[in-house]
Order: sequence, then structure tokens, then C-alpha cells
Amino acid sequence: MNYIDVPAEYRISKEIPISKFNSNILSESISSMTWEGSIKPEISGVAPVINDTVRYEEIQFFHCELHSRENIFSLQREIAKAIKYPCVIEFQVDDATTIGICEFRPNKSNNEENVLRAIQFSHWLHEDILSPEAKQMLDIINSAIRRQTDMKDIYHIIDNAICNWRMGGTSRAHVDRIIYDMIGNGKTKPAEIRKYCKPYEYHKVIAGVPKYGTQRREKNYSLIHDYEEIWYCLMKCPETKEVIEGRRYRGVEDLFYSIDSKGW
Repeated sequence: MNYIDVPAEYRISKEIPISKFNSNILSESISSMTWEGSIKPEISGVAPVINDTVRYEEIQFFHCELHSRENIFSLQREIAKAIKYPCVIEFQVDDATTIGICEFRPNKSNNEENVLRAIQFSHWLHEDILSPEAKQMLDIINSAIRRQTDMKDIYHIIDNAICNWRMGGTSRAHVDRIIYDMIGNGKTKPAEIRKYCKPYEYHKVIAGVPKYGTQRREKNYSLIHDYEEIWYCLMKCPETKEVIEGRRYRGVEDLFYSIDSKGW
């Protein structure tokens, strides 16, 4: 499933051999990779931005199908290092997709080379049910691609849209408290409601080490349930969906804020 709607004039839709990257982690993790499109000045008329601070010459769009959700930060980093242009990458695992983005800065010793900075990912998206926040993010991204400003402006709008709905979540205990507030001891048990939510390991970053890239992380971790997938689970269950519609929650943030503000 492609959430990013690349206009026909920018579309490439070309499969990329993973062997081209000469990377073990890419070959082991990615089942297929498609170069979906490219915003280039000669095609789009969008101006590049190149100076001592930034280099935005082109923007590339890719779609990767993965075997699992593990190592997505490392995968984004490996691809971004190899391509040398700002990239927006969709990573799909089964029916769930996250959108990754990585900012660049010119290398101080060589302005022709880019240095990777913060990597960000959207929440995990499911095509059949999207939260209002996810729909807004996708609308902003797909609108930005069609702007006739400059490469930096377009990329920063996409980056901000992803950052505003970036990957993150909460504990299983918190999710179960939310479910209990909604349906109490209903017919459907919390574990059954949570079945579509695949928790991931959250490791705290050791102080003084960059958050992404070659960072060191603590071995101890907590399991995090993604907010978008929590919404997906709640909307898939008829009992909790009825409560969401009855209470008129405007989205994930409104749901959590409204219930949490009651106290426990």
C-alpha cells in the first residue's frame, strides 16, 4: 500500500535490486524496494536550495517491503547514506506502514557530501482505518509534493508533518485502563482488542550519545504500543468503536486526553 501519492510527472515506479547497496542488513531485511518517484528541478520546475548550510537538490521517494519491523532505524540510515539526496521512505510490513524521513546537512570538510541528522518515523498506518491525525499528516505530505516553492520548503513541510504524528505510544497497562474506562468488563477482553497492536521495544538512549545513528542504548527496555495502532484496535472492536462514536472523540489525542484527565 502506497500512502504517498507521487504525481504522474514525478513517478518512476522502478524496482531497485537490494544487492546494489552492498549492505547485509538491507539484503536480510528488505524483500523488495521500489523507487517510486523523484522531484527534480528539470522536471518539476521546483528550485533547489544549495548553500553552506543545506543542500536540497532533489527529493527521492521509495517504498520498501520488509520481513519484520526490526531495524527500521538502521535501514533508513543505510539507505539515506547510500542515496545522498533527501529521501522519504515508506516501510511496509504486512498490512502496516510507517513513513521515514532523515534530514541532511553538508559535510563541513566536503560540501558535496551530506551528513545524516535526526531520523523520524510516522506511527504505523493501516489502510482500512486511519485516525484523523494520520489522515491530516498524509494530506499535508501529498499537498506538499505538489508545491511550486523550493526543495527545502517541500522537504521541511513533509518532515514537520511526520514529526507531528511521529512514532510513539504507551504501555499495555495504560491501554487496558483506557479500554476499561470505555467498556468496563465488557464482552470483549482487552487482550482480544489489542490483538492488532504489535508492541515494540523502547530502549532509553545513554546520556551524551546521539539519539539515532551510531547511538548506544540501554539493554533494558519497555514494550510500547503505538498510538495509531491503538486507535486501529479500538475502531476494529464494535464495543469500543460505539463508545468512540458516542462520546464523539475527535481522534487519538482527544481520546487519551479526555480519559486520562479523569484521573485514576
